[in-house]
Amino acid sequence: MVMWNGALVPTGPELAGSTSPRHGAPSIGDITESGLAELMERAAEVPWVAEALDGFTNCRATCDHFAFCLGGNPANKFFETGRFDTTETTHCRTSKKLLMKGVFQHVAEPRKR
Repeated sequence: MVMWNGALVPTGPELAGSTSPRHGAPSIGDITESGLAELMERAAEVPWVAEALDGFTNCRATCDHFAFCLGGNPANKFFETGRFDTTETTHCRTSKKLLMKGVFQHVAEPRKR
């Protein structure tokens, strides 16, 4: 997402306008000063993006629901924990894991004809 001031936030609008004491504004740069391709090419070098990528890696390594949510939304992790590299959050448990538990239970139940 490109914000009004040219700041590029690659994870979506949820983080727009927020700040972190450790990382500052969640932007990978100003699109009016650098091109989109250049900013995206070096995004993983930006500390908060690297932390978010670690979060995806941590989820992949520890969660059996990873194939469903692909590591979740970095904004949910940040707003719930103050970090981007965490794994399970309340949002994750209630909107992803419990949903899948319900689907699995429904599929496992014998069908009535």
